[in-house]
Amino acid sequence: MIDQTSFSAILTLLQDHGYAIILLLMIIDGPIVAYAAAFAAALGFFNIYVILILSVLGNLIPDIILYSIGRSMRTKNITKVLNFLGLTNKKIEIIEGKLKRNLKKTLIFSKLVPPLPVPAMMLSGFVKVNFKRFFLITTIFNIFASIIFVASGYYSGFATNNTLEYFKLQEILLPLLIILVVIIYFFIKWLYKKMAKYFN
Repeated sequence: MIDQTSFSAILTLLQDHGYAIILLLMIIDGPIVAYAAAFAAALGFFNIYVILILSVLGNLIPDIILYSIGRSMRTKNITKVLNFLGLTNKKIEIIEGKLKRNLKKTLIFSKLVPPLPVPAMMLSGFVKVNFKRFFLITTIFNIFASIIFVASGYYSGFATNNTLEYFKLQEILLPLLIILVVIIYFFIKWLYKKMAKYFN
């Protein structure tokens, strides 16, 4: 069992040096890391406002990178990449058409249904969607999504901390945080799969 001293030492280390690591992890898997970091912020080890900003950036940075890649790639190359990601030429054409007809709905839809975010962002650049519109839509979506996950993690951590303090069980905070992150991770993956099946 990890005691309170070990728990504090680990989170203090992350507090002092961890924001860059957190941002990197958010770029890889934003929602899960945002929830976990906000949970830890509720315990007083991170600044919740910094976590919120990092969450927005962690979602926005890959969107811009993918858009830029799509804009700079030739048709043949981008098709190969998207085929590798599991999208057929027919699906690529459908996404392209929807991006041209209704950019806002298509971007929001793609952000909700894996594995569509990657190809949708790349195709947005490829079909030369106006960058200002692209940036505005994705930024607004990312802000709302970040608020939801960060608020959920923060209030979960706040409630958990108060409960454990009441029962004098603070030493189980770290194992509990790990368990909660794992549960949330698999729940989000399950939810994404359900959404993907529904919209296919």
